[in-house]
Amino acid sequence: MKKLVFILLLFSGSIAFAQQGNKASEDLATEIAKQNAEHDSVMKYYDSLHKIRDSISMAADMQRNTNNLVNFMRERDEKARKRMWLRLGFGIAMLVILIIGLMRKRKKRI
Repeated sequence: MKKLVFILLLFSGSIAFAQQGNKASEDLATEIAKQNAEHDSVMKYYDSLHKIRDSISMAADMQRNTNNLVNFMRERDEKARKRMWLRLGFGIAMLVILIIGLMRKRKKRI
């Protein structure tokens, strides 16, 4: 008799603390699936906003880099032009000195 009561109590305890039915776990699974779908859609929207922001910033960076390149090339051309005029002026001055030197040589001193 004691063994029978012990076995009944043992099985009744396991039945009392058993998991809930499939209905609750199915509801939980569908709720998790809904939340995952919502999370995925929000992340897609978030990623699309980041792509738009990145493309706008990339276009601004390209424009800024182009302007910097144009300014650099303009400054380089101005420096090259100044060096050209300096070399040309120096060359003309040397030519003038050469001509003056050659003309002085032609004069004979008696």
